[in-house]
Amino acid sequence: MSGRPVVDINLFFHNEAQHLEDVIRSILDQTWDAWRLTLIDDGSSDESREIAERWAGRDRRIGLKRFRANQGIVSGFRAAFLLGDADFVMPKSGDDLIAPTFIEEIMRVLEDPRVAMCHAGAVVIDSNGNVTAEVPASTRLATPTVHGQGQRPRRKPVTGCS
Repeated sequence: MSGRPVVDINLFFHNEAQHLEDVIRSILDQTWDAWRLTLIDDGSSDESREIAERWAGRDRRIGLKRFRANQGIVSGFRAAFLLGDADFVMPKSGDDLIAPTFIEEIMRVLEDPRVAMCHAGAVVIDSNGNVTAEVPASTRLATPTVHGQGQRPRRKPVTGCS
């Protein structure tokens, strides 16, 4: 790795054999080289498990964790955060393709010491790769509620990595 901050990409999936190879390749194609990938199998019963095992065996940056039974999306996200021990943690689900410069672009935003979290917009694609919907970053996270106070701080959410 390059001496840059490391990003733990924790990819949880359940029965995503149709998408998993492409999602893993989108991570391998990143221009940011300081990353580790943990594949988190949420009790898959399709070929996802075998795909994940093959990739974990091919690349030392890829690890594999398995749940015996499906724990659900909330547990998957929780596991993604708990398993991350690098400088930054990026949870992803098994059908999340990312552009080759995605991590590099979010790391530029996260260089600002005032920024603790970054999120991006998304596009929804069909099985033919056609964009069917777009979710801009500005609509994904509204300004957060201050914990315990029930009021909103007067600052804009970070959306520079959309």
